[in-house]
Amino acid sequence: MTSDLDALDRQRRRWRRARRAMHLDDVADPQFAAGGLGARVQQLTCRVVILPSDPERHLIDFDDAFWEAWMSVSSPFNGRQLQWGSQTTTTTTAGARSDRAGENLWDRYAAVHHSGALDLGMGRACGWRGEHNGWTGCTYLVPVVATVWESCHVHLRLAERYGFDLPWELSIAIPQTHGTVLGRFGEGWAEPESWDYHPEQCPESGLLFRREVNAPTDDWPQATAFSIGVQLENAFGSTSQRFRKFKNHVLGDFDLSRYR
Repeated sequence: MTSDLDALDRQRRRWRRARRAMHLDDVADPQFAAGGLGARVQQLTCRVVILPSDPERHLIDFDDAFWEAWMSVSSPFNGRQLQWGSQTTTTTTAGARSDRAGENLWDRYAAVHHSGALDLGMGRACGWRGEHNGWTGCTYLVPVVATVWESCHVHLRLAERYGFDLPWELSIAIPQTHGTVLGRFGEGWAEPESWDYHPEQCPESGLLFRREVNAPTDDWPQATAFSIGVQLENAFGSTSQRFRKFKNHVLGDFDLSRYR
């Protein structure tokens, strides 16, 4: 038992070193979530990172075969393309696809690192930051849940191709959340701008959710996305699962129509 715990501690320290370089280890950090590629997003509202067991390993080269696979990977949602950007670029550590928001800035990106780490940064697709109605911004619940779902699905496909060793670590960061509200819910739920709804503001400076992945199954992407969605709602004082449709006082399916 002691040797197992020691091995787990060593693994967690390895992941923590990798997250620290991305500013994903301390929600009180003024640059929380904005390290590495995250610094290129004009207004970062959500970051998703899935680390392999060895984040310092060089496993993937960004050759033609990589780009063909990376740009053609499918969404778990039937009939929908991944909205992760159409422009491609390489850095010293990653091969990225992005949508530009201005000179040297991205509105969103999705990248694969040489180690096999998957790294996504979202701007306006997952919320906004700024003063409005006494709030300091809004985080979009359905788009965050959908992004986590897609990220886990894509990582599974990449793992099949490249043979990533287990375990993995999933991190979801929502920066600059103090005074923000939650919105973009499924059908049937009142939105923050509704006259009869007074949204709860987040009291925390930033949110960081982690999951350790030891034996992913086919339903791991959806189950994990829903778990993160519940935890995100908890941070805003709710347990309602508002990423699902709500009709006649009954919870329904995930509302993909609110993801755009």
